[in-house]
Amino acid sequence: MSEPAPREANPKLFEALKGSRIRDENLNRLGKRLVYQVHILLKTAHIHLAGNAALALPSERLVKTVEEILEWRGAAHLHHEGDHLYLDDLRLKMDLEGYIGFTEVIDNFRRREIGSVRFLDDVSPQEVIEFAHLWMTTSTADTLQALLSARGVQHISIEPP
Repeated sequence: MSEPAPREANPKLFEALKGSRIRDENLNRLGKRLVYQVHILLKTAHIHLAGNAALALPSERLVKTVEEILEWRGAAHLHHEGDHLYLDDLRLKMDLEGYIGFTEVIDNFRRREIGSVRFLDDVSPQEVIEFAHLWMTTSTADTLQALLSARGVQHISIEPP
């Protein structure tokens, strides 16, 4: 699947804040929120069938978070290395509040042999819900990516470690 180019972040704002504590803190906050939203979505998908209204709010919140990240960063690429999660090249700082979500997302990545999930511009709540249900039923990154492509999910890509 050819990947669309990531949306350009606001260049003046992004460049003005490059290397600043404000920028890194904001991206860390958004990255932690993304991890939390992915965690909630996957937990909800584990309990509810596709089409259940309970998935609407978690999927909409995840899409909103992705949109905010894209405004700041230009890409929403969540990946893990060892016991750490990264939003692109920014290592996300785990805190006590998000500990369970972080560890469960990392464990899910490892069990399914997934290195990263990339949310692209224009991802929809429907694609996010499809992603969550396929995540629950597949075991590897290659299988998941093939199923996403077959189901027409174009704005989420999965990569192996």
